[in-house]
Amino acid sequence: MNIRALIPRGMASRKVVLAVLFLLLLFIFPAIAFAFTGGMHTESVHRRLGERSVKADTLSHRPVQRHRKLGQETKPPQDAEFNVVSYGAVGDGKTDDTPAFQKAWAAACSSSKPATMLVPKEKEFLVKQTTFSGQCKSSVRFKLDGTLVAPGRSSWPKENMNKWIMFNNVDKLTVSGEGTMDGKGEVWWKNSCRIDKNLKCTEAPTALLLSKCNHLKVENIKLLNSQQMHMSVEDCKDVVLKHITIVAPGDSPNTDGIHIARTKDIQVMDCNIKTGDDCMSIETGTENLYASKITCGPGHGISVGSLGDKNSEARVSNITINKAHLIGTTNGARIKSWQGGKGYMPRTSHLRISSWTRSRIQ
Repeated sequence: MNIRALIPRGMASRKVVLAVLFLLLLFIFPAIAFAFTGGMHTESVHRRLGERSVKADTLSHRPVQRHRKLGQETKPPQDAEFNVVSYGAVGDGKTDDTPAFQKAWAAACSSSKPATMLVPKEKEFLVKQTTFSGQCKSSVRFKLDGTLVAPGRSSWPKENMNKWIMFNNVDKLTVSGEGTMDGKGEVWWKNSCRIDKNLKCTEAPTALLLSKCNHLKVENIKLLNSQQMHMSVEDCKDVVLKHITIVAPGDSPNTDGIHIARTKDIQVMDCNIKTGDDCMSIETGTENLYASKITCGPGHGISVGSLGDKNSEARVSNITINKAHLIGTTNGARIKSWQGGKGYMPRTSHLRISSWTRSRIQ
């Protein structure tokens, strides 16, 4: 087609037509081009936005992970609790609660998670000679908030009466609480050959015997009027004894406070011991003992020994007694040995007794 043929003749007319064509090229044709290409671009953009919205919807259905707020404390998992009352204990001080204690211990010891055997407060539980044995599946806490009372002398077996309450082969054991173990020792003391020389010497129970217990803690409890020794720690490792109160008359026979033998890595701290024999007696096989802030008296003081009985060989090492206060004791700190015995301390070990005071009762 010849465009010039369509343009009217005459200079003015041609100028008008050329101006119209110029405007068409400037505005109309770009609009037409956008109609073809811009729609495709918009569809692509909408498609991408749609994909994003789908992804957003997908993410919105994912579980939301909750974060602990800054400064918020996480609560440790609670122990499984085994109350002796729930297993039949009466707590009147007269009924034999030994079977209930054994049942509660069996349940606590077999628990797959940390367990607490609870002896509730404001009750007195009559418990005969008994042993709580391991191995337990997890750590166990014996929480003594009430009072344990020992039976009369006639209720004891004629043989093997050397202990009242025993924990044997229990690792990660904690014995704690605000309660008391009352040994009712008066009747035993009256029948002691140390009091009546005409009587035959017989054995008497240790109130609390801890044997072969590693990673052991005993804290805050009170031991009262034991039949003989109040507490004995034997063949244990990694032991902490603290804030323990032991009370017996100054004339009660052979009532050592804390007796330690064949035990390694032991700390004794902030204990108050009033008794009729050694406040602490440290026997052969004891290694790495640190005792601090021990208040002792009445009693016979703090003793290493007696060592070498029956011509045996004794060995103790790395014993430290620091900041002890002895009040009205017959002795201070001493080492006792038997005639005929033998023993030694390695060159790398030491016995150090420092910063202790002794007072006399006026």
